[in-house]
Amino acid sequence: MSVRYTYKNKPIIYAIRNRITGMMYIGSSFIPSARFHQHLISKTNSNFELQQSISKYGLDNFTVYILEVVDFPSTLLYNERNKFLRKREQFFINQYPTVQLFNSINSSAI
Repeated sequence: MSVRYTYKNKPIIYAIRNRITGMMYIGSSFIPSARFHQHLISKTNSNFELQQSISKYGLDNFTVYILEVVDFPSTLLYNERNKFLRKREQFFINQYPTVQLFNSINSSAI
């Protein structure tokens, strides 16, 4: 998983896509290596529907995409960065119909 190390300390917006169903989870993180570990290895603090899909289809059928490496405006205060990151995440979530996202479905749709 080289993406874990390439973006280790860079704030990012990412997608984890099931290549069989086309379903995606879109998220953001200040520490991507830790977040990917949560989603893909330890399966803690992760999206429930994403985890069910990984269990059903196997991790080999998922691809991680980096949608954006987030550069914060220089005028942004440290405590405002989380809000900015979430706003960028929501921008990408809004680009897809909710039926294509694990972010907003219930487990019966898998």
